[in-house]
Amino acid sequence: MSETKTFVRYGRRAQELNWELVLKRNSIERLKQERPPLRVVEELPELIERGYEAIPEEDIVRLYWYGIAHDKPKVGTFMVRLKVPGGLLRPDQLRAIGEIAGRYGRDYGELTTRQASSSTGWPWTNCPRCWKPSAGPD
Repeated sequence: MSETKTFVRYGRRAQELNWELVLKRNSIERLKQERPPLRVVEELPELIERGYEAIPEEDIVRLYWYGIAHDKPKVGTFMVRLKVPGGLLRPDQLRAIGEIAGRYGRDYGELTTRQASSSTGWPWTNCPRCWKPSAGPD
């Protein structure tokens, strides 16, 4: 990982780049290096058992890569974003998303401009339900 590259910007020679420098400057890359970010889903039962207040901020960042982010204000509820490949939904899929939002969130959802659906107001203990591999609500 110690490969060094030189970049030239605006006619000036930039600082030599290597992984040590990237990890020093970029906290997200440091998080990825410390622990694979997608493994946070395996740790979810333990995190839920400890309670929302005990979740390290690093794990909150890792949850974001799974489509779970803090609601604003950050008071223990989350927004769950579901990707919609190609931006197309069948009526039964949209109905299922609405039922899930009603059952686990604030009974509110929206379609985003980034080919996704988001639902807000998910209590921390309901978050694992968004990973269930199913075609609709359970």
